[in-house]
Amino acid sequence: MTSPDEHGEEFRNNDANEIVNRIIVDQFEPEMHGTEAADLATKLVAVPIIPDGGCIGRTFGTRLRETSSVRDVLRVWSPGLSATALFVLCALVFPLTPPLVAYGIAMVGFGWWHAAGRPRLVAVLRMLFHASKLTLRLGAQVGLFLVRLARVTGRAIARKKNARRIAFGARLRRSTN
Repeated sequence: MTSPDEHGEEFRNNDANEIVNRIIVDQFEPEMHGTEAADLATKLVAVPIIPDGGCIGRTFGTRLRETSSVRDVLRVWSPGLSATALFVLCALVFPLTPPLVAYGIAMVGFGWWHAAGRPRLVAVLRMLFHASKLTLRLGAQVGLFLVRLARVTGRAIARKKNARRIAFGARLRRSTN
């Protein structure tokens, strides 16, 4: 499979950050003219600050910036999407044995690796580490949510049982009097 670079296509690149930074500096320039703050502001604007999203953002971000149309998006992400769709379809239709599951997971991983631009081993290991760390953090948050939900549910059930006991006790007292 060829990469988009080999097709000789031009991808649009919008440099909106530079425009926004220039508008901000121009807005305050009359007040700051000739001060140290003006010199500092021009130095800070000259250095681009790009929120890159960490290792995963840097790896996938380069691929996302290359795509400017639906056709480009489909061409870049089709290996990962098609491998995932094929594996899910096979899992729904055929009984999968453990070796076939391992092969399917390997094919899905290869498809997404190819879609990410075939990063080197170190970048792949970093992405896996950060993704697993994110998954564990998300799992811990889901666990805490479930514990809180169980506590709230337990309190509601206890209030309901307590209300029934009080009502039942009041009926008993009325019937004995």
